[in-house]
Amino acid sequence: MESTARTKTSRGTDASVAALLFLLDAFLVGALFYLVMVSHGFDAVPDRVSAARMAGRASAVCAVGAAFTAVPALRWRAWITFTTQLVVLGGSALFFALLTL
Repeated sequence: MESTARTKTSRGTDASVAALLFLLDAFLVGALFYLVMVSHGFDAVPDRVSAARMAGRASAVCAVGAAFTAVPALRWRAWITFTTQLVVLGGSALFFALLTL
């Protein structure tokens, strides 16, 4: 009889980790959104160069965050966590990248 390593992650654990990371992502994206939109000029008097630079940095932060959280989740086969991180942080990276245009 061969013993094999367990390769599946519990759905309950996966959903709990996804919910926790979603809350952290919401805080991060909210703070970056505030920095880009309010602090760097998408309000009354726009400073487009400063806002585009900050939006590029916010896009990089979201993309790196997606890579550092989604790739290990994929490796551990935590599909709910992987999908959540890819959609939230990947979508935020795309949103901030579009603001640089």
